[in-house]
Amino acid sequence: MKTYEFIHADCTYSLSLDWLKTRKMEPQEASRHIYTDKIMLFDGKRVSDIKSEYIRYHKNGGKLRKKEYLDKVANEKIPGYTWDQIINYSKEQMHKIFYNGETNGWLTKKDHWELARLAQSGHAVAAYNLGCQFIKQDDDLAVRALIDAHNYGHVGALYRLSGYLAHKGNFKGAIICLIIAADCGSDIAVMAIPHIEAYKYIWKSLEYGEIEKLVDNLADASPHSTARYIQVMTLLLRKDNRCINKIEDIVNQPMKQPKRNEVDDTYIKRETTLKQFFNELKIAISDDSGKLLCSDNTGELLDLYTNIANSKRYHFVSYKDFMELDTIFNP
Repeated sequence: MKTYEFIHADCTYSLSLDWLKTRKMEPQEASRHIYTDKIMLFDGKRVSDIKSEYIRYHKNGGKLRKKEYLDKVANEKIPGYTWDQIINYSKEQMHKIFYNGETNGWLTKKDHWELARLAQSGHAVAAYNLGCQFIKQDDDLAVRALIDAHNYGHVGALYRLSGYLAHKGNFKGAIICLIIAADCGSDIAVMAIPHIEAYKYIWKSLEYGEIEKLVDNLADASPHSTARYIQVMTLLLRKDNRCINKIEDIVNQPMKQPKRNEVDDTYIKRETTLKQFFNELKIAISDDSGKLLCSDNTGELLDLYTNIANSKRYHFVSYKDFMELDTIFNP
Protein backbone atom coordinates (compact mmCIF):
# COMPACT_ATOMS: atom_id res chain seq x y z
CA MET A 1 0.00 0.00 0.00
CA LYS A 2 1.50 3.32 -1.12
CA THR A 3 1.04 6.02 1.52
CA TYR A 4 1.47 9.74 2.17
CA GLU A 5 2.22 11.12 5.63
CA PHE A 6 0.93 14.24 7.33
CA ILE A 7 1.12 15.70 10.83
CA HIS A 8 -1.61 16.76 13.22
CA ALA A 9 -1.07 17.71 16.86
CA ASP A 10 2.55 16.47 16.68
CA CYS A 11 1.45 12.99 15.55
CA THR A 12 2.33 11.57 12.14
CA TYR A 13 -0.33 9.67 10.21
CA SER A 14 -0.13 7.62 6.99
CA LEU A 15 -2.85 7.90 4.34
CA SER A 16 -3.38 5.25 1.70
CA LEU A 17 -3.08 6.50 -1.88
CA ASP A 18 -4.83 3.43 -3.30
CA TRP A 19 -8.06 3.73 -5.29
CA LEU A 20 -10.88 2.94 -2.86
CA LYS A 21 -12.62 -0.40 -3.34
CA THR A 22 -15.96 0.93 -2.07
CA ARG A 23 -16.25 3.72 -4.67
CA LYS A 24 -18.56 1.78 -6.99
CA MET A 25 -20.31 -0.36 -4.40
CA GLU A 26 -23.98 0.03 -3.62
CA PRO A 27 -24.49 1.70 -0.20
CA GLN A 28 -25.57 -1.51 1.51
CA GLU A 29 -22.58 -3.40 0.13
CA ALA A 30 -20.20 -0.59 1.07
CA SER A 31 -21.57 -0.56 4.62
CA ARG A 32 -20.43 -4.17 4.96
CA HIS A 33 -16.89 -3.60 3.72
CA ILE A 34 -14.20 -4.98 6.02
CA TYR A 35 -10.45 -4.69 5.50
CA THR A 36 -9.63 -8.35 5.95
CA ASP A 37 -5.99 -8.03 7.06
CA LYS A 38 -7.07 -6.04 10.14
CA ILE A 39 -9.56 -8.62 11.46
CA MET A 40 -8.66 -9.71 14.99
CA LEU A 41 -8.90 -13.51 15.09
CA PHE A 42 -7.38 -15.31 18.09
CA ASP A 43 -4.49 -15.13 20.55
CA GLY A 44 -4.39 -11.36 20.00
CA LYS A 45 -3.40 -11.88 16.36
CA ARG A 46 -4.82 -10.22 13.29
CA VAL A 47 -5.09 -11.77 9.85
CA SER A 48 -2.01 -9.79 8.81
CA ASP A 49 -0.03 -11.21 11.75
CA ILE A 50 -0.78 -14.79 10.71
CA LYS A 51 0.09 -14.03 7.09
CA SER A 52 3.40 -12.57 8.30
CA GLU A 53 4.03 -15.76 10.27
CA TYR A 54 3.57 -17.71 7.05
CA ILE A 55 6.18 -15.55 5.29
CA ARG A 56 8.69 -16.31 8.07
CA TYR A 57 7.74 -19.99 7.95
CA HIS A 58 8.29 -20.09 4.18
CA LYS A 59 11.65 -18.27 4.41
CA ASN A 60 12.79 -20.80 7.01
CA GLY A 61 12.16 -23.67 4.64
CA GLY A 62 8.52 -24.51 5.36
CA LYS A 63 7.01 -26.67 2.61
CA LEU A 64 3.31 -25.92 2.95
CA ARG A 65 1.71 -23.56 0.46
CA LYS A 66 0.09 -20.44 1.87
CA LYS A 67 -3.50 -21.75 1.70
CA GLU A 68 -2.44 -25.07 3.24
CA TYR A 69 -0.63 -23.26 6.05
CA LEU A 70 -3.57 -20.98 6.79
CA ASP A 71 -6.02 -23.91 6.75
CA LYS A 72 -3.74 -25.76 9.18
CA VAL A 73 -3.70 -22.77 11.55
CA ALA A 74 -7.49 -22.47 11.33
CA ASN A 75 -8.08 -26.16 12.01
CA GLU A 76 -5.75 -26.11 15.03
CA LYS A 77 -7.75 -23.28 16.57
CA ILE A 78 -11.22 -24.45 15.53
CA PRO A 79 -11.24 -28.13 14.51
CA GLY A 80 -13.08 -28.80 11.27
CA TYR A 81 -12.83 -25.20 10.02
CA THR A 82 -10.86 -23.92 7.04
CA TRP A 83 -9.23 -20.50 6.92
CA ASP A 84 -11.89 -19.12 4.58
CA GLN A 85 -14.66 -20.38 6.84
CA ILE A 86 -13.15 -18.63 9.86
CA ILE A 87 -12.73 -15.38 7.91
CA ASN A 88 -16.32 -15.51 6.64
CA TYR A 89 -17.64 -16.39 10.09
CA SER A 90 -15.69 -13.51 11.66
CA LYS A 91 -17.07 -11.06 9.12
CA GLU A 92 -20.65 -12.23 9.63
CA GLN A 93 -20.32 -11.80 13.40
CA MET A 94 -18.94 -8.30 12.86
CA HIS A 95 -21.85 -7.45 10.58
CA LYS A 96 -24.33 -8.60 13.24
CA ILE A 97 -22.67 -6.46 15.90
CA PHE A 98 -22.61 -3.45 13.58
CA TYR A 99 -26.25 -3.89 12.57
CA ASN A 100 -27.39 -4.12 16.20
CA GLY A 101 -25.45 -0.99 17.18
CA GLU A 102 -26.69 0.93 14.14
CA THR A 103 -30.28 -0.06 14.92
CA ASN A 104 -29.84 1.24 18.47
CA GLY A 105 -28.21 4.46 17.28
CA TRP A 106 -24.92 3.73 19.08
CA LEU A 107 -26.42 5.20 22.24
CA THR A 108 -25.01 3.07 25.05
CA LYS A 109 -21.46 2.69 26.32
CA LYS A 110 -21.60 -0.92 25.22
CA ASP A 111 -22.53 0.26 21.70
CA HIS A 112 -19.56 2.63 21.69
CA TRP A 113 -17.23 -0.12 22.87
CA GLU A 114 -18.50 -2.47 20.18
CA LEU A 115 -18.11 0.27 17.55
CA ALA A 116 -14.51 0.81 18.60
CA ARG A 117 -13.83 -2.93 18.54
CA LEU A 118 -15.24 -3.20 15.02
CA ALA A 119 -13.22 -0.18 13.90
CA GLN A 120 -10.03 -1.71 15.25
CA SER A 121 -10.83 -4.95 13.43
CA GLY A 122 -11.10 -3.44 9.94
CA HIS A 123 -14.78 -2.47 9.60
CA ALA A 124 -14.61 0.64 7.39
CA VAL A 125 -18.03 2.15 8.18
CA ALA A 126 -17.64 1.43 11.90
CA ALA A 127 -14.36 3.35 11.86
CA TYR A 128 -16.07 6.21 10.02
CA ASN A 129 -18.94 6.33 12.52
CA LEU A 130 -16.46 6.23 15.39
CA GLY A 131 -14.62 9.18 13.89
CA CYS A 132 -17.88 11.13 13.59
CA GLN A 133 -18.64 10.37 17.25
CA PHE A 134 -15.27 11.84 18.24
CA ILE A 135 -15.82 14.89 16.03
CA LYS A 136 -19.03 15.61 17.92
CA GLN A 137 -16.93 15.59 21.08
CA ASP A 138 -14.29 17.82 19.40
CA ASP A 139 -11.75 15.10 20.13
CA ASP A 140 -8.61 14.52 18.05
CA LEU A 141 -9.20 10.80 18.33
CA ALA A 142 -11.40 11.49 15.30
CA VAL A 143 -8.24 11.81 13.21
CA ARG A 144 -7.08 8.25 13.84
CA ALA A 145 -10.56 6.77 13.39
CA LEU A 146 -11.23 8.56 10.09
CA ILE A 147 -7.78 7.71 8.73
CA ASP A 148 -8.43 4.06 9.60
CA ALA A 149 -11.78 4.30 7.80
CA HIS A 150 -10.08 5.72 4.71
CA ASN A 151 -7.29 3.16 4.78
CA TYR A 152 -9.89 0.40 5.09
CA GLY A 153 -11.67 1.72 1.98
CA HIS A 154 -14.27 4.35 3.04
CA VAL A 155 -14.72 6.97 0.27
CA GLY A 156 -16.00 9.81 2.46
CA ALA A 157 -13.68 9.55 5.46
CA LEU A 158 -10.92 11.92 4.30
CA TYR A 159 -13.44 14.46 3.05
CA ARG A 160 -14.93 14.45 6.53
CA LEU A 161 -11.49 14.64 8.12
CA SER A 162 -10.51 17.57 5.90
CA GLY A 163 -13.43 19.58 7.27
CA TYR A 164 -12.49 18.69 10.84
CA LEU A 165 -8.84 19.68 10.36
CA ALA A 166 -9.91 23.00 8.83
CA HIS A 167 -12.09 23.69 11.88
CA LYS A 168 -9.05 22.92 14.05
CA GLY A 169 -6.87 25.33 12.06
CA ASN A 170 -4.68 22.66 10.44
CA PHE A 171 -5.12 23.89 6.87
CA LYS A 172 -2.08 22.01 5.59
CA GLY A 173 -3.49 18.72 6.85
CA ALA A 174 -6.91 19.70 5.53
CA ILE A 175 -5.74 20.28 1.95
CA ILE A 176 -3.67 17.08 2.03
CA CYS A 177 -6.75 15.11 3.03
CA LEU A 178 -8.91 16.89 0.45
CA ILE A 179 -6.48 16.17 -2.40
CA ILE A 180 -5.95 12.52 -1.43
CA ALA A 181 -9.71 12.08 -1.01
CA ALA A 182 -10.12 13.37 -4.57
CA ASP A 183 -7.29 11.21 -5.90
CA CYS A 184 -8.85 8.13 -4.30
CA GLY A 185 -12.26 8.69 -5.89
CA SER A 186 -14.26 11.21 -3.83
CA ASP A 187 -16.30 13.21 -6.37
CA ILE A 188 -17.17 16.07 -4.01
CA ALA A 189 -13.47 16.51 -3.14
CA VAL A 190 -12.59 16.64 -6.85
CA MET A 191 -15.05 19.49 -7.37
CA ALA A 192 -13.71 21.48 -4.41
CA ILE A 193 -10.07 21.69 -5.49
CA PRO A 194 -10.29 23.72 -8.76
CA HIS A 195 -12.10 26.55 -6.98
CA ILE A 196 -9.82 29.49 -6.17
CA GLU A 197 -10.83 29.17 -2.53
CA ALA A 198 -8.88 25.92 -2.30
CA TYR A 199 -5.72 27.98 -2.79
CA LYS A 200 -6.75 30.52 -0.15
CA TYR A 201 -7.53 27.52 2.04
CA ILE A 202 -3.86 26.57 2.35
CA TRP A 203 -2.60 30.16 2.16
CA LYS A 204 -3.96 30.55 5.68
CA SER A 205 -1.12 28.50 7.15
CA LEU A 206 1.66 28.22 4.54
CA GLU A 207 4.10 30.54 2.84
CA TYR A 208 4.22 30.54 -0.96
CA GLY A 209 7.29 28.29 -1.14
CA GLU A 210 5.74 25.82 1.27
CA ILE A 211 2.60 25.64 -0.85
CA GLU A 212 4.65 24.87 -3.94
CA LYS A 213 6.58 22.16 -2.12
CA LEU A 214 3.42 20.62 -0.68
CA VAL A 215 1.48 20.39 -3.94
CA ASP A 216 4.58 19.23 -5.82
CA ASN A 217 5.02 16.39 -3.32
CA LEU A 218 1.35 15.43 -3.60
CA ALA A 219 1.49 15.55 -7.39
CA ASP A 220 4.57 13.32 -7.39
CA ALA A 221 3.01 10.87 -4.93
CA SER A 222 0.06 9.93 -7.12
CA PRO A 223 -0.14 9.81 -10.95
CA HIS A 224 -2.51 12.42 -12.45
CA SER A 225 -3.15 13.92 -9.00
CA THR A 226 -5.66 16.71 -8.48
CA ALA A 227 -2.78 18.54 -6.77
CA ARG A 228 -1.95 19.72 -10.31
CA TYR A 229 -4.97 22.02 -10.19
CA ILE A 230 -3.31 23.99 -7.39
CA GLN A 231 0.03 23.83 -9.21
CA VAL A 232 -1.68 25.76 -12.00
CA MET A 233 -2.62 28.48 -9.52
CA THR A 234 0.90 28.74 -8.10
CA LEU A 235 2.40 29.00 -11.60
CA LEU A 236 -0.14 31.66 -12.56
CA LEU A 237 0.92 33.76 -9.58
CA ARG A 238 4.52 33.57 -10.77
CA LYS A 239 3.52 34.26 -14.38
CA ASP A 240 5.38 31.05 -15.19
CA ASN A 241 4.73 29.81 -18.73
CA ARG A 242 4.97 26.20 -17.52
CA CYS A 243 1.41 26.79 -16.36
CA ILE A 244 0.28 26.14 -19.95
CA ASN A 245 2.08 22.79 -20.05
CA LYS A 246 0.51 21.85 -16.73
CA ILE A 247 -2.95 22.69 -18.04
CA GLU A 248 -2.34 20.59 -21.15
CA ASP A 249 -1.26 17.70 -18.93
CA ILE A 250 -4.48 18.01 -16.93
CA VAL A 251 -6.65 18.16 -20.06
CA ASN A 252 -4.96 15.00 -21.31
CA GLN A 253 -5.75 13.16 -18.04
CA PRO A 254 -7.72 15.25 -15.49
CA MET A 255 -7.83 12.65 -12.73
CA LYS A 256 -6.37 9.36 -11.65
CA GLN A 257 -7.82 6.70 -13.91
CA PRO A 258 -9.65 3.82 -12.21
CA LYS A 259 -9.67 0.33 -13.61
CA ARG A 260 -11.65 0.13 -16.85
CA ASN A 261 -14.51 -1.81 -15.26
CA GLU A 262 -14.79 0.86 -12.53
CA VAL A 263 -15.27 3.82 -14.86
CA ASP A 264 -18.87 4.99 -14.37
CA ASP A 265 -21.07 7.86 -15.58
CA THR A 266 -20.12 10.03 -12.61
CA TYR A 267 -16.42 9.69 -13.35
CA ILE A 268 -16.96 10.48 -17.04
CA LYS A 269 -19.05 13.55 -16.17
CA ARG A 270 -16.37 14.86 -13.80
CA GLU A 271 -13.66 14.19 -16.39
CA THR A 272 -15.59 16.05 -19.10
CA THR A 273 -16.26 19.03 -16.82
CA LEU A 274 -12.60 19.34 -15.86
CA LYS A 275 -11.41 19.10 -19.45
CA GLN A 276 -13.84 21.84 -20.49
CA PHE A 277 -12.77 24.08 -17.63
CA PHE A 278 -9.05 23.81 -18.20
CA ASN A 279 -9.46 24.17 -21.97
CA GLU A 280 -11.44 27.37 -21.42
CA LEU A 281 -8.83 28.57 -18.92
CA LYS A 282 -5.99 27.95 -21.38
CA ILE A 283 -7.72 30.02 -24.07
CA ALA A 284 -8.36 32.87 -21.61
CA ILE A 285 -4.84 33.15 -20.18
CA SER A 286 -2.70 32.46 -23.27
CA ASP A 287 -1.99 34.32 -26.52
CA ASP A 288 -1.97 33.05 -30.09
CA SER A 289 1.53 31.62 -29.63
CA GLY A 290 0.42 29.49 -26.68
CA LYS A 291 2.22 31.55 -24.02
CA LEU A 292 0.82 33.30 -20.98
CA LEU A 293 -0.62 36.72 -21.68
CA CYS A 294 1.93 39.44 -21.04
CA SER A 295 0.84 41.45 -18.02
CA ASP A 296 2.60 43.35 -15.27
CA ASN A 297 -0.35 42.60 -13.05
CA THR A 298 -0.25 39.05 -11.68
CA GLY A 299 -3.73 39.56 -10.29
CA GLU A 300 -5.13 39.90 -13.80
CA LEU A 301 -4.30 36.27 -14.64
CA LEU A 302 -5.66 35.06 -11.33
CA ASP A 303 -8.84 37.08 -11.89
CA LEU A 304 -9.32 35.32 -15.23
CA TYR A 305 -8.98 31.98 -13.45
CA THR A 306 -11.41 33.03 -10.72
CA ASN A 307 -14.08 34.31 -13.10
CA ILE A 308 -14.09 31.08 -15.10
CA ALA A 309 -13.97 28.83 -12.03
CA ASN A 310 -16.88 30.73 -10.47
CA SER A 311 -19.06 30.04 -13.49
CA LYS A 312 -22.18 28.07 -12.58
CA ARG A 313 -21.65 25.72 -15.49
CA TYR A 314 -18.75 24.05 -13.65
CA HIS A 315 -20.33 23.78 -10.18
CA PHE A 316 -17.02 23.93 -8.34
CA VAL A 317 -17.35 23.96 -4.56
CA SER A 318 -16.00 27.07 -2.83
CA TYR A 319 -14.29 26.95 0.54
CA LYS A 320 -17.39 28.39 2.18
CA ASP A 321 -19.64 25.87 0.44
CA PHE A 322 -17.22 23.10 1.31
CA MET A 323 -17.49 23.87 5.01
CA GLU A 324 -21.30 24.15 4.77
CA LEU A 325 -21.49 20.83 2.94
CA ASP A 326 -19.28 19.32 5.60
CA THR A 327 -21.87 20.35 8.19
CA ILE A 328 -24.90 19.29 6.14
CA PHE A 329 -23.69 15.87 5.06
CA ASN A 330 -21.70 15.08 8.20
CA PRO A 331 -23.54 16.63 11.15
